[in-house]
Amino acid sequence: MILSRSVLRLGQYVACGCLLVLPALAQTAASPTEPTSPNDNIVQMSSFEVTTTQGKGYMLPNAAHGFKTDQSLMEIPQADIVLTNDLIEDLSFNNATDMLMFVGIQGVFEGETAAIRGNRVSAPWIDDMPDGRVFEDEVFVDSVEVIKGPTAVLYPNASLNGIIIKASKKPLPFEQLIVSEKIDEWGISRTVVDYNKPIGMLGDVKVSFRFIAAYQFGNSYFTNVKLDSYPIHPAMEFDYKNTTLRIFYDFDDLPNHDEQEYGLVRPDGSLVTAPDRPRSSVGMVPGNDTHYESAGFRVELLQKYSQDWETRTQAMEYHLNRWGADVRPSGNVNYQNQTMTYNSFLDNEPQDYWVLTSDTQGKYTIGPIPMQTTAGYDVIDTVSENRITTLFNPGYGFGTNDTVTVPYTSQTAINALVVPNYQAYRPLPNYTRSKANIENVYVQQQIDVVPGWLTVVGGWTFENLEQVNVTNAALAVTQTVGGVIAPLYPGTYTAQDVTGSHFIHRFGGILHLGKQVMLYAMTATQFSPSAGVDYYNNRLPSVVGEGSEVGIKTAFLDGRLSSTFSLYHEALTNQAIVAGGTNIQGVGYNIAIGSTTQQGFDGDVTMELAPGWALIATFFKGTSTSAANNSIEISDTYDNSWSVFTRYDFKSGPMRENAFLKGLGIGGGVSRIGSFWIAPGAYINSTLPNGGFASNQAIKFKEGSLVDLFADYRISKHWLVKLNVVNLLNENFPETGQGANDIDPSPPLTFAGTLEYRF
Repeated sequence: MILSRSVLRLGQYVACGCLLVLPALAQTAASPTEPTSPNDNIVQMSSFEVTTTQGKGYMLPNAAHGFKTDQSLMEIPQADIVLTNDLIEDLSFNNATDMLMFVGIQGVFEGETAAIRGNRVSAPWIDDMPDGRVFEDEVFVDSVEVIKGPTAVLYPNASLNGIIIKASKKPLPFEQLIVSEKIDEWGISRTVVDYNKPIGMLGDVKVSFRFIAAYQFGNSYFTNVKLDSYPIHPAMEFDYKNTTLRIFYDFDDLPNHDEQEYGLVRPDGSLVTAPDRPRSSVGMVPGNDTHYESAGFRVELLQKYSQDWETRTQAMEYHLNRWGADVRPSGNVNYQNQTMTYNSFLDNEPQDYWVLTSDTQGKYTIGPIPMQTTAGYDVIDTVSENRITTLFNPGYGFGTNDTVTVPYTSQTAINALVVPNYQAYRPLPNYTRSKANIENVYVQQQIDVVPGWLTVVGGWTFENLEQVNVTNAALAVTQTVGGVIAPLYPGTYTAQDVTGSHFIHRFGGILHLGKQVMLYAMTATQFSPSAGVDYYNNRLPSVVGEGSEVGIKTAFLDGRLSSTFSLYHEALTNQAIVAGGTNIQGVGYNIAIGSTTQQGFDGDVTMELAPGWALIATFFKGTSTSAANNSIEISDTYDNSWSVFTRYDFKSGPMRENAFLKGLGIGGGVSRIGSFWIAPGAYINSTLPNGGFASNQAIKFKEGSLVDLFADYRISKHWLVKLNVVNLLNENFPETGQGANDIDPSPPLTFAGTLEYRF
């Protein structure tokens, strides 16, 4: 069923894209020369992208997404940092949250969540298309770009604090087969296959293929936590003269997958540990069966009309479903008696996602003035349903009022909790359906007012957004009593349709002080209609925001020492935070906190100062405050961070002639997120010792530093062995979190070994 729907949508998108470029297909031009090995320079057909960062080290002088182009970072008037494929491989994580911590980006929970400049942003995008999936295996990701500050002119409805864009692995012009096996000391096994093959010519069309897959299974250190993952990502590429068509299929299966390890944090911010493992958090029940699966297609059509003009059209469709029975903490904790209340629910959250986007870019000169124009449009449709229920069939009792309370100091009591099966639940009386549509048209103009010295950038977007929420979509559920049909749940019907249209802009200026230093300034706006409701189920007002920043970028020593330092100020109106529990309509709601202000400074440095030595470092210091109450920090924000990650290759350094050392690479780094806050309301249902805490005082999580190390050794051109050490200091602290009993604890000291073979 998923595949059939995907194929249907794929046909529609390809048809739309072909209508846009059929006239261009008739053009003839010589095909660019292709390399025959990974070591050759890869000729880019399209200036929209960096095809791969494999083998590039930690330095990447160009951005693939800052202006939706493969453009120098020195020409982007915003802070912009890239995690290359080599850096991602050295970090050796398979989710975005973990890898981004080593460039100073905090997660909200382990998966695809992130917070830039202290505030949460939307889920990462993939190849310039919004990707709403909050869990993915990153085996198919080539690089990750973090653009800080407002980007909604080019990326509709992007968060004011920034955007994260993943570039997928694409077919390459050389043959490659890499197979690796990674195991850690707790029993997790991960096998990865990356096969690339230029198939050959089909008439005048060059055909290439790439297949990427992983098979991961096993239990983590944390009690009752499984980390199974089965992603598959085949891709085809067709090149005809100056036209490239790529088709990707994405399948991700994450069985037994939960958002959190359900860690528990005391009001002083320290982590409550499990009784059987001193470094583990409490909370997970054996047998939780939350299944997360997504499948769909991506299509990309690149058409180069001349050396300076081209169009890129992209489309994406996927179906996602999260389902299964689960038992988790309800938010009711008695710290005095050391007990925690659990409830059970049936999870069923299907989602359908469609995206169509097209961009055209051209470079030209009017008189002596060089210019660049980028224009395009986006159409995004999403349909999601929330069918979660905690209602049990008669005769089945999970506990009093469908809850059960156990001592969180007893692993035996937690392990004795039983996860109900599907048959234990009654039919769902109602559910919430949300539909969203985003349409925008944009144009961005770049003008070299004084070539080589002064560049100005202006971008304008007209956005049209519509959000429809249908509450209690199933009007009634009936039952037969004594032969008479009677309503079991009469239900109600509430539909809310919110629309909004708005012009937003981005203006910036770049002053080049030679080729090595540039000063920049930028200001931009944002608009999005609210998707939330208050306690009385009234729709919250639309959000309008504005952000500004000034900074300096450098590129010394032929680009081997690059840095960005920026000061920023951002303000949003009509902000709200997620409240605990449900409102009078039985759905989740928000608490309005009015306008918010974020300000501070950050920076990053990337260096390759000596042969074989690379280093990337970041820092951030800022504040997030609410006009409603400046004395309380905003929940789910952090105030500071810093990180360093480095690698040294003996094969490129002064000891490269040593027969043994020339195959060795060593490195590692540290990440520290400081002053991560949650609101006092996180403990609203809890019983606190010693009178609790002041109601106007936010709770700050205990801070800790993650220190990771690695070493790899290339035995031959085929074989490589690698050792990763996670959390060398074995520090125990809340790593990410959404609430007092909804956090991820830091991982324990862990050793993992990888064996890789290149055919």
